[in-house]
Amino acid sequence: MTNRFLVLATTALLALPSVVGAQSAITGKWQGKTPNGFEMDLDLAATQQELTGTFTRNGQSIAITDGKVSKNTFTFKVTMNDQTQGFTGEIDGNQINVWTDRQGPSAAAVLKRVVDVKRNIESGFTGTWQGSTVSGRPVVLDLKVNGQQLTGKLTLAQQPADITEGKVEGQTFSLKAASVDGPVVAKGRLVGAELELTVQGVGSPLTLKRVK
Repeated sequence: MTNRFLVLATTALLALPSVVGAQSAITGKWQGKTPNGFEMDLDLAATQQELTGTFTRNGQSIAITDGKVSKNTFTFKVTMNDQTQGFTGEIDGNQINVWTDRQGPSAAAVLKRVVDVKRNIESGFTGTWQGSTVSGRPVVLDLKVNGQQLTGKLTLAQQPADITEGKVEGQTFSLKAASVDGPVVAKGRLVGAELELTVQGVGSPLTLKRVK
């Protein structure tokens, strides 16, 4: 009995990564067209084997029902004009193929993930960044982004100063702060996993790494 329990538990644990992977792969906003040219949007949230969200076609949004996830496929139902249609979807790399059960895979709509640029930028800049000046003094940026507003603290040589006039513009930001060395005017941008900070009056940009 114990051995049988261990086998079942091990099987469940081995299956867990694929389930979690399917959840993260399906969750999000998707957009595309049906083969006959209708706009189709899906806003999906996958939790274990359950799928919820909204189905939008030509501007009409409807909550999906009976949503289920199984490995790299999912199913759901939509009621339109008092008629319920079943849909099946399949993850295909960076896109999903969705078709009605009545028409089958040959009439699948191809949907691409809609990237939330604003959210990516906010999560990209928000956090604590650490580096040093050319002379070796420690620099810490504690940033928080809300829309186009940037707030937080600039700490130079262990002396914190509030960030003022912080703004996010596209994929860069600008800020001002009253540091121990006087007013600081700077611009920053992400370069890979690092933050490049260009300070007015300083020749070379500073490179900061995320610490949290």
